[in-house]
Amino acid sequence: MNPQVLNEARRQIGIYIADIMQQRKVNKVQLAERADVERSQLDSVLNGSKEYTIGTFLKVITALDCYFYLAEKEGNHLNHEHMLKQMDEDKAMNFKPE
Repeated sequence: MNPQVLNEARRQIGIYIADIMQQRKVNKVQLAERADVERSQLDSVLNGSKEYTIGTFLKVITALDCYFYLAEKEGNHLNHEHMLKQMDEDKAMNFKPE
């Protein structure tokens, strides 16, 4: 995969997570503690500055009470409305500890 595409994806993920943090009035220290990750790991996710593990990503989004899902492409791009129609809450992945 093109490194520029990966860099842009990491940057967009960081922006989205930072926006959720702001909406929920959660700061970096609080989120790192809730997610049980080092502050430097959280900074990597937020800055998109280096690759981070899927484990770190899942801990962060779980701490924000969020989830992600994959959807098939419709045409040459992902269509948000299509994804919402296809989303099945029963199939949503739950990463919270049992």
